[in-house]
Amino acid sequence: NAILAYSTSKVQNEKDIKESKKNYVILRLGSVYGFSRDSTRINIMPNLFSKITSQNGTIKLFSGGRQHKSLVSVFDVVRAMKILAENNENSKEIFHCSSDNATVKEVAEICKEINNQVELVETEDEIPNLGYTISNKKILSTGFEFKYPLKESLEEMKIKENLGIKTDTEEPVFSKTRHEGLPYGRLKYIFYCFLLVVDGTNIPILYVIIYY
Repeated sequence: NAILAYSTSKVQNEKDIKESKKNYVILRLGSVYGFSRDSTRINIMPNLFSKITSQNGTIKLFSGGRQHKSLVSVFDVVRAMKILAENNENSKEIFHCSSDNATVKEVAEICKEINNQVELVETEDEIPNLGYTISNKKILSTGFEFKYPLKESLEEMKIKENLGIKTDTEEPVFSKTRHEGLPYGRLKYIFYCFLLVVDGTNIPILYVIIYY
């Protein structure tokens, strides 16, 4: 059950949207990770771990990294918003949007596979909770496919960190066709992309995406 203001506000948002008499699609997101060339959120675990991996650093696993996480790439989130909004069969539905369920330790071990110079250190530090996971069975039942697996995304973020890619530089390594149909190169950050509302013509009117 929701306790903190952050989560209780989302519960209330869902109620408000349901009572709005509009067509809508609600996406409940996992932890959204991904590279942004000038403002990557380092407090997101996969983003932090990929940065440490690019620096041959040490990843500390508090309480042994037992915490559970549901994870999803920022690019898959944008794809889900677009694809689900364009299909009227999804009207007034709620979907969990998460491609991977993993423990913190499992994500760290993937980073170790990517770069064996990374050191993993388990600590006995306490953690506030063991986290949670969400099921993506419903969104997969629509035919939606996640195209940005965790390991591949971690590898890509590590390489970009190594290259020191910044906002005003081109990206020589990755073809833009990989992100065809997405605002790649312009997407800065999906901010509270929790609710996607669609009007009567099935056009998204609330994408909650910020561009630079």
